[in-house]
Amino acid sequence: MSNKNKSNWKAKVERGFESLGLSMGRHPWYWLLCCLVIVGAMSSQLPRLEQDTSIEGFLEKGSPEILLYDHFKETFGRDEVFIITIEVDDIFNQNFATQLHALHRQLEDEVPYVDTVDSLVNARYTHGADDTLFIEELLPEVLPDDPVELQKLKDYAFNSDNYKNFLISGDGRMIAMLVRLDSFLNVKDKQGNWHRGYLGEQESGEAEIKIQ
Repeated sequence: MSNKNKSNWKAKVERGFESLGLSMGRHPWYWLLCCLVIVGAMSSQLPRLEQDTSIEGFLEKGSPEILLYDHFKETFGRDEVFIITIEVDDIFNQNFATQLHALHRQLEDEVPYVDTVDSLVNARYTHGADDTLFIEELLPEVLPDDPVELQKLKDYAFNSDNYKNFLISGDGRMIAMLVRLDSFLNVKDKQGNWHRGYLGEQESGEAEIKIQ
């Protein structure tokens, strides 16, 4: 493209924007109404908006990569983990301990395809005394009445490399619960025979809805 053609093209674009600006200045309410109509039409589709963060969503269906990934899942299963975070002022509070134990049991009982739930409920307080190793609950459902014993649990939880910045935030004001789904899914066919498969997006979505 010659320099002359480039100049003509730029001049046409500039004149077009100039005309558009003049039109908006002369008829502001008309252009505002047009913008509102366009925004309203786009907003009407918001309920149909879906979020897909899966690996499959980034690849074309039927592509060699998808087929290879499906084969991998059939062999090794699918590793799906949900992380629930809870902000709390005092972790070692009796009311919170009771509620957390109830939530932990509810996740185990009601979330479909759940394999394990990890939280402070099943975390362990390991310590030794008199040549004996003790393994106890880190956050028992009924907290000890003795302030000294309670402080030992706090010190262990907030300073343990196993739990700090994993199940407990560094400032001790937030905890995490990890919900891990089954790697495989057993499916019965029409003949009544069981086949081993893997959790798909549908099963993962069912678990996510229940967690929410």
